[in-house]
Amino acid sequence: MANGFRDTVTAIEMQLAEALRIVTENGDLDQIERIAELLILKEKLLEELLGELCQPETTTFENSASIIIDGDEQGPAQPYPSVIAVSGMQGAVRNVTVTLYGLTHTFPGDLDILLVGPQGQNVMLMSDSGGSLDVNNVTLEFDDAAADFLPNGSQIVSGTYKPTNYEADANLPAPAPPQPYGAALSVFDSTNPNGNWRLFVFDDFIGDRGQIADGWDLTITTNPCVTATGQVVTDGIDSTIFDLESELSRAFQVILDAGNPDQIERFLKLLINKELLLLLIRDEIVNGNGNGNGGEGDCPCKFRIGIQGREAPADVLVIREGQPNLNLSGTINVSAEQCFTGARQCNPSVDQFNVNFGTGQGGTTINFTPGARTRISCTDGIQAVLEGRANASGNLLSGDFNLRIVFTINPVTEQGTWNITATSFDGDTVFQTTFTAPISSRTFIGDCSENVGPN
Repeated sequence: MANGFRDTVTAIEMQLAEALRIVTENGDLDQIERIAELLILKEKLLEELLGELCQPETTTFENSASIIIDGDEQGPAQPYPSVIAVSGMQGAVRNVTVTLYGLTHTFPGDLDILLVGPQGQNVMLMSDSGGSLDVNNVTLEFDDAAADFLPNGSQIVSGTYKPTNYEADANLPAPAPPQPYGAALSVFDSTNPNGNWRLFVFDDFIGDRGQIADGWDLTITTNPCVTATGQVVTDGIDSTIFDLESELSRAFQVILDAGNPDQIERFLKLLINKELLLLLIRDEIVNGNGNGNGGEGDCPCKFRIGIQGREAPADVLVIREGQPNLNLSGTINVSAEQCFTGARQCNPSVDQFNVNFGTGQGGTTINFTPGARTRISCTDGIQAVLEGRANASGNLLSGDFNLRIVFTINPVTEQGTWNITATSFDGDTVFQTTFTAPISSRTFIGDCSENVGPN
């Protein structure tokens, strides 16, 4: 996919270069130079989106305490489980490997070793492997990418192996989870890595003993640009794009006043193409799908948000190019329903969002109704983000806007905080408000599979 985007960028850049050449022959050279510099900045942003921003993060966590396997009786090792606490990792799990240090046992075929992640997923790392042949102080790494499984009845030596389970034994004793047990470490992919990882070691026959002398470690790789719900994290990207777009709009207006109108129109179309490309990269480059985008596709999450009584006091700031800023006080109603229709399909032509603001009877009104949704996301059941193209109407604003709504629930007070920004396509007008109000009883944020009653 990255190659396809790169080819598209290259083609657009060739057209931009030609358009810039023609505009330069007719326009304000100082402003041409400025807009060229801004385009270079946007290219640097694109490079970050494709590369540095989403580089995998790999961290190793360890518990070096010995795990003792007492052969006097069948049963759990001590401690049971051995725990590694993981914290501070960003994004969702992309890869996990596990290493056991100093494994010794006089009948390794008796051992069952189960790894359980913070969210409950599990994998049997080793069960009924190695038969009766003693192992002495071996180091075993478990990696889905390894070439081989542990041997069944032959000698186990230090090395890297796939998780190996030769017999479906009975359930391990609590607090280990019951069967079924996973067969690959990929069971942890796309989960939140933070929390307690537990290693359960169990000897299912008496008479043989051993230990894992130097404990174990866990190496986790995450993609910091993707959350455990599969949503692309774009904090910081959106504001950077917005700032650059505002500068581009101001610089372009000067060129428009002095340049070749035909080429200016072409130049604008190319910039729009480039913005569409950025949206595609931002939301699709990591997983290679349209998760959360405007097109119909799998549901990334669903939410239904509204204000209790359908009205709340709010202060609004309206910024218009070349005019004094407007600070307005009035009442506002915001509603949005996303992915509650079409089962697991999100259809932006059906899903709705509306913002209605007024300053009183006969006063100023500003309304935004949906043109098309471009992206939604949810976080921990308390925050929903909606981005889309909206149509403004009323006696103050009109035309097409890019709308962004960030809604956060305080579960203690049952109050919601709305942060709303709408920017006109030409960048000349911005509508902005942040307010807190009681939420409606129908408000919900969560997974697509959750049953929350009638739509």
